[in-house]
Amino acid sequence: MHPVLRRATAPPAALDLLAQARAGLEEAAVLETPNERYARAHLAALRTAAAVLAARGRPETSPRARARIRSAWEVLPRSRPS
Repeated sequence: MHPVLRRATAPPAALDLLAQARAGLEEAAVLETPNERYARAHLAALRTAAAVLAARGRPETSPRARARIRSAWEVLPRSRPS
């Protein structure tokens, strides 16, 4: 078995986003209407993606790439460890 390499700690912003995501999923689980559950769970997923980007994301280096607006789902695959 190979040991898993981990950073000592995640940035506080990432930990806060993960806590908000978890709370959002807990809230979604008890909501009655499907559209409210979906919206709350989707927001939790976005917060989770933002937490990953806060922990691993690298700022764009070119001004052109920085100027383009992209969704978290587009940026997330590019933030994976190399």
